[in-house]
Amino acid sequence: MQKNNRMANLFPILLFLVFTLSAIGVILFTIRIYQTIIRESEEGQDLRIAVNYVTEKFRNNDTDGRIGVSSFNGHDAIELKETVQDVPYITYIYESGGYLRELFAQESQIASMGEDSGTAIMELNSFNPKRLSDSLIKISIEGADGEGAESYLSVQSSADVIKGVELGK
Repeated sequence: MQKNNRMANLFPILLFLVFTLSAIGVILFTIRIYQTIIRESEEGQDLRIAVNYVTEKFRNNDTDGRIGVSSFNGHDAIELKETVQDVPYITYIYESGGYLRELFAQESQIASMGEDSGTAIMELNSFNPKRLSDSLIKISIEGADGEGAESYLSVQSSADVIKGVELGK
């Protein structure tokens, strides 16, 4: 009878121990999932920032044919043209030395600029813009971590002129 009494006293303790171990297991599993989500989020963050940066620059300058894809010192680049107080300026967005760079200079001074003249924006392995048509540009970016992304940007200003007829003017 004392054996049954001991078992009756031991059962709630064992049940509590199983519950506690299960709760600790769930907590550890949840922590591991949270750490994985945070790590994956941080890995893709730089790539999203680079794509968003280029997209916003593109959208802010998408008027009157000011956007192009060209080469700057042997690097593929997005070219943004503008005129400030009757002086033509060019902005190049390109990759050089492992960094996404932006160079803003007078058009007459561009030839004297080196490839590292632009401001380093962020670390990248590659940046490849390619004009697919008059109204579509594809941007391929590879981040420093080796992850890649592509973005397709529609040139809206190219739709302003259709068959020699200006629209909305």
